Amino acid sequence: MDVSPSPPDLESRGIPGFVCTPPEQIGKAGEEAMAAEENGGADRVTIGVCVMEKKVYCSPMEQILERLRAFGEFEIIIFGDKVILEDPIEIWPKCDCLIAFCSSGFPLQKAQAYAALRSYALVNREFPYQELEHFIEQEDFVEIHGKRFLKPFVEKPANGDDHRIMIYYPNSAGGGMKELFRKVGNRSSEFHPDVRRVRREGSYIYEEFMPTGGTDVKVYTVGPGYAHAEARKSPVVDGVVMRNPDGKEVRNYTLLAIKLVLYPYITYLYSGDRTPKQKVKLKVTEEKLLSLMLKYNGGKSRAETKLKSAVQLQDLLDATRQLVPPTRSGQESDSDAEDLEHIEKLRQVKAVLEEGGHFSGIYRKVQLKPLKWIKVPKHNGDGEEERPIEALMILKYGGVLTHAGRKQMSAAAFAKGLLDLEGQLTPILVSLVSKDSSMLDGLEDASIEMDEAKARLHEIIISNAKAKNTNESVELPWMVDGAGLPADASQLLPKMAKLTKQVTAQVKLLAEGEDEKLALTSSFSRYDQAKALGKTTIDVARIAAGLPCGSESFLLMFARWKKHERDFYNERKDRFDITQIPDVYDSCKYDLVHNAHLNLEGLEELYKVAQVSKFT
Repeated sequence: MDVSPSPPDLESRGIPGFVCTPPEQIGKAGEEAMAAEENGGADRVTIGVCVMEKKVYCSPMEQILERLRAFGEFEIIIFGDKVILEDPIEIWPKCDCLIAFCSSGFPLQKAQAYAALRSYALVNREFPYQELEHFIEQEDFVEIHGKRFLKPFVEKPANGDDHRIMIYYPNSAGGGMKELFRKVGNRSSEFHPDVRRVRREGSYIYEEFMPTGGTDVKVYTVGPGYAHAEARKSPVVDGVVMRNPDGKEVRNYTLLAIKLVLYPYITYLYSGDRTPKQKVKLKVTEEKLLSLMLKYNGGKSRAETKLKSAVQLQDLLDATRQLVPPTRSGQESDSDAEDLEHIEKLRQVKAVLEEGGHFSGIYRKVQLKPLKWIKVPKHNGDGEEERPIEALMILKYGGVLTHAGRKQMSAAAFAKGLLDLEGQLTPILVSLVSKDSSMLDGLEDASIEMDEAKARLHEIIISNAKAKNTNESVELPWMVDGAGLPADASQLLPKMAKLTKQVTAQVKLLAEGEDEKLALTSSFSRYDQAKALGKTTIDVARIAAGLPCGSESFLLMFARWKKHERDFYNERKDRFDITQIPDVYDSCKYDLVHNAHLNLEGLEELYKVAQVSKFT
């Protein structure tokens, strides 16, 4: 017989199939349970649940008990708060196995005494790979009681005698884990590139990883104005112990006479070569996408949703795959133009989400902003509620380091060779290579001046064009020799527009035949951004197959150039947007470097025109 000492307000929440017995009847319930065992229930295992009611009726515990009961081999006895807190252990119900979860207010010693009294099996709550309510793990961070630790972070055992310390690295650095341990021979650590998840057995302390330039310092003596210390090579670099001819670990005596410690640095400056950053905007009314928005914003009809995690983006990809037809029909009419454009944008979203075959290491994020709402009846029939019927989807992607642009990895490789280090690059990258963005400090305060300069520059170019058309002279007294506009500045803009349109048309033709080209190269595996870190030959197969370099498809390449064509020149208004010149320049440079094998006619000329216009 299944019994539970639940008070009346919890009775309606009782687990299906369980009899909820009030606290005052628990003694009788225990007697009935023992009588049931004597009358033929001995074939079933009786499980006593010695857990505070708050925990018993939480969703995870309910699922555990439901699964136990589904076997048909267990009798469940839920003790309840009154029995656990007030009754002596001698009258607690008998059972074959005791489950006791220690939580706030739980009398642990009393439960242990009961287990010893009855010699029952005690199942503690601390078991490997359990899911904890206060612990969340994602690709590049863990969150504990609301405190988020971004990778790289350190995982230390709570037990001071356990010296197995782990360091987990972010996907942007290649991922993986470094295990530190007491020295074994000439090793003090090992790198495990495929380990991404933290340990789930035992108790651990999490800390932010502190780069120290590859050096550990142990302080032995502290005085009023000085501190004596010894420095050694840190085990987080490559795990190789440096020893002197006598076999002793090399340590350098260090006198810390001031609080400022200076380290020697090798400075390696480079602006990383990245894929062009892109953005796709479209209005969506599909129920699958609107429901997805509500799923991740807590069901708030007017709240914006941001999708970044692998789980969220996979949900979006699944929904988009169902909305996009597998092939183009080729029979669309002019009246279908708006619907066709919407489908093509969804197809572009799908292509971006499918890049690389997984969501590690590639920059992608999606915003969903509700635009229109209607009133609908609530599910329980009690009044009405708002429901979004249209939302704006904004997909941002790109900005991924190319092979040529992975200069942090190049710097790590340089340091590895210079310092005669061993092992893989990820730990060396995180320990010895740092990025310094201080050179850009202050630019965020100059946005107003930058906007004014752009507006003034646009005015000058347009006025110069008008002057040439009307044979008028335009005085620009603030200009000096060598610092003004080129003589044909006004003619560069129409030339850029024409060349941009020419390149876009060529990429469109390549995109139309992409499905057939991919079918002919079906043996070619997807581009993997994470595996590409630090390598230089991964794009050879794509280039040989006549495909774009990296993870970009022809469809996305066409979308990139079509956006340039549309944003740079508005044919209806006959107006140029000179703020788009840097974007056109970046795309030209990227394709000349990485997609030269596509032989796009006019691309090099467009690059030269954009280069002149950009630095005007």
